[in-house]
Amino acid sequence: MWGVDGATAGPEWDGHLMLLHESAAERQAGVAAWVQRGLDLGEKVLYAEGPEEREGSLMVALEVHGVDAATALGEGRLTLLPLAEFYPTDGQRLVVDRALAEGFPAVRMSVGALGAVTILSPGHHLTVERRLEELVRSLPVSALCQYAR
Repeated sequence: MWGVDGATAGPEWDGHLMLLHESAAERQAGVAAWVQRGLDLGEKVLYAEGPEEREGSLMVALEVHGVDAATALGEGRLTLLPLAEFYPTDGQRLVVDRALAEGFPAVRMSVGALGAVTILSPGHHLTVERRLEELVRSLPVSALCQYAR
């Protein structure tokens, strides 16, 4: 897992990443850069808005940072998922396989840490993180985990 600072969105923005942020503005800038990179690469971006965000705030933040989120959403390149769909009982491999079956070359997935802990127990969260690491290593997947500093 790599840390990112939101300043640049180069090749180091692929894989299993951790975005440590000190403010909502810093988090939104980092997420926007990561999402934009995925859209530029033609990837499918899956995002679950957790309790740290108001409903729809991701779309506003992306637009503020120059990401044409409305078009990406309309074209199916960006999908906002409820937490239960982002973390299905059968595992996130199912979510990734569905996105890849749509013909995308790769999948990006992200949710804030507060979103994860509202739906997963601490033990299950660790299991999900381990499985996610396996997905990133074996499939064209990038995952951005967001944590407040």
